[in-house]
Amino acid sequence: SVAPALPPVAKHPAKAPKGDAAARSTKPEPPHAADRPAAVSEARAVTTPPAIRAPLLEPLVLLVDSVGEYVKARALGLALSEVRNLPPTLIVNTGSLASLQVGEELSGVLPLTMPDVHLDINEQGGAASAALAITRLDALLRAHRPKALLAMGASDTLLTCSLFAHKSGVPVLRNDAGRRRAWSRPGEEMNAVLLENLAHCAYTSDLATYSTLYRRRLATQR
Repeated sequence: SVAPALPPVAKHPAKAPKGDAAARSTKPEPPHAADRPAAVSEARAVTTPPAIRAPLLEPLVLLVDSVGEYVKARALGLALSEVRNLPPTLIVNTGSLASLQVGEELSGVLPLTMPDVHLDINEQGGAASAALAITRLDALLRAHRPKALLAMGASDTLLTCSLFAHKSGVPVLRNDAGRRRAWSRPGEEMNAVLLENLAHCAYTSDLATYSTLYRRRLATQR
């Protein structure tokens, strides 16, 4: 015998949940056990602080000792950063940051291409300051391995650092060579002459400064 066919069952649409049931139904489910490690690693990627930047390698060190030379170095560093195939610049101040007394408005005109380095050397410290300058510059040369050092200034500390860089095999360049002016500290004119003598290259700004070096019989190719 054949069983009689049953009437079709009517399908009613499911009712939408109300109140707290609706909130519970829209709440996302926690990640499965297999997905939890990925979720944790993603959170760590967001909260982990960035790694410490490695030292700037093989830069051109702009060594300064006064506010005026520091402003020149900022302008020179900005100009050189726009030229291809040149090393990056690193401004190194022989004194402290407080000794510069440069307003924040300078950053709007001459933005820094790289953070500055301040050796924090007391210019009146005598032999102790000279020894400390050599120690700190030696650590800087080992960390950055500069291609050259441009001496911008004529203080005793700047001369000491330039002479040590020269003895360490770093080419020393002299900015504003041949200029004779009223120096702010005693002995700086003699320091300027010594810096011109040890420099691999001496950069002059006009014919008068070039003539000064020519009369001192510095080689023209330098």
